[in-house]
Amino acid sequence: MSINYTVLKSSIVNSSIWNEDSDTRVIWITMLALRNKDGEIFASLGGLAHQARVSREKTAEAVAKFLAPEPDSSSRDDGRRIIEIPGGWRLMNHDRIKAEALAANKTSYMAKYMAERRAREKRAKSLPSAGEVEYMAAVKRGVSESELDDIVTRHLPKAAL
Repeated sequence: MSINYTVLKSSIVNSSIWNEDSDTRVIWITMLALRNKDGEIFASLGGLAHQARVSREKTAEAVAKFLAPEPDSSSRDDGRRIIEIPGGWRLMNHDRIKAEALAANKTSYMAKYMAERRAREKRAKSLPSAGEVEYMAAVKRGVSESELDDIVTRHLPKAAL
């Protein structure tokens, strides 16, 4: 059995759904939690009522609201929240919300990736080069100036010569 995660945007409290009674809001959140990866909720009215822990009558009223056009909707369509499908319902805004979540996740991923990349590059720049390591080891051994000059010459970029 796979686990589905539900995106619950903080803007839900600004939505017209938040103007509804508590039972209607609970049923809506339950539908969001029950939806599959395609935005489908497979349940009977009684099953949905049981999952939401709300009476069958209140569930029927809420589903009727979700199926009807919403005059206060901020979406560009007629504001219907769900449509009926065989065996249940489909969330109308599922594809839009899923796309927004993917974009947000991609942005978050890229920000983390770039921060890690910059940290790696900074660490790489702060490490001594092979020539610096050899030079410092030679200084500790007390080699002559001419030997130190040879080390520097060997490790200089070809363009500098």
